[in-house]
Formats: sequence, structure tokens, C-alpha cells
Amino acid sequence: MSDKALNAATLELTQRIQVHFPRDISLDVLGAWNSCSREILSARLTKLFGEMPESVFLCDMSQEGWTLLEDACEPWPISVADLEPVSFLKEGKDCIGGEEMVRRSREELHANLGQRHAEYLLENQHEIPEELRKFVLVFTGTIWRLGGGGRGVPCLVWGGGRWRLDFGWLVSDFRRSGCRLLRPHKAS
Repeated sequence: MSDKALNAATLELTQRIQVHFPRDISLDVLGAWNSCSREILSARLTKLFGEMPESVFLCDMSQEGWTLLEDACEPWPISVADLEPVSFLKEGKDCIGGEEMVRRSREELHANLGQRHAEYLLENQHEIPEELRKFVLVFTGTIWRLGGGGRGVPCLVWGGGRWRLDFGWLVSDFRRSGCRLLRPHKAS
């Protein structure tokens, strides 16, 4: 095997960089980077990837003393057009406990998007269909613990002419008329 072959983790990172590479970098900047020597590029990349990233979240609640317990990063990337809303209640029920909602979203509904998905939607909120504005969109793939022990999940809430990020506490009941999970459309 060649010593130039990429291990699985390195290959995954290079693929993620390629998918998320900014498309609006000026040609002058790209030209300058492309003209750098191999040594300069290697030194810059070694420095960059020799450190842990600051945060994967735009709204990093660990800065508020919260603890990240779980975080689903798949599927990624997502497209707003490829998502469908789904109710988490069984027929005839009008509410569900938060912990049961998390279980059902993962095991039965395959609707386990997390905070990074919510933040992507927040940044692209013009693509979220208007008919979803009447719902709180719940993202059970990320679970935070507040200092006092309560557990919460990110939610997107419509108000004041825009979507905003909020958190729903799992000790609370979630109601049919007000909340939806999102999941990738099922393949036909």
C-alpha cells in the first residue's frame, strides 16, 4: 500500500471539506493559495488540523454551561426540499412526553435531525415552506443537559417574521397541533 493512501478518517474529512468548501471565494484569493508551495500548504493545514475546532454549532450552549449529551450529524448535507414534516403522536393522542418523543423519533419515525441541521435551516430560512410556520420544528438528534440536570432539544420557532432557535425541555409534553419533526423524504 502506498504511504500516500488516505486512512478512512482523513478521507472522510477531505470529502466533507470538498462538500462544504465556500463557493464565493474570490479568484484572487484562490489564485494566491494555488500558487503556494507544497511546504506552505502543508504547514498551514497541519496547524489548522492540529487543533480541535472551536465549535460545531453557531449557538454553542456549552458556552452557557450546558453539556452536550448527544449529537446526530447524519444525514449531511441536507436540502430543505428533501425534508418532510412528520407528527410524532400516535393516532388519537394529543400530547407526548419529551423522552418518549425522542425515542419514537429515532426508532419509529427515522426523524433524528440535530442542531446542526436546525442551524442550517436557520441560515437558509427563506427555503423553509411557509406552511411550516404554524409549527415548532423539533430536532431530537441533539440533546443538551442544563447545569441543573434538565435535558433539552433544539427547536425552530416562527415569530416576528423570522425563524429563531430555541430549546424544548424533555420534561415537558409536546403537543400535536404545535410541533413537527423533520426527516428526509422516504425513497419511493
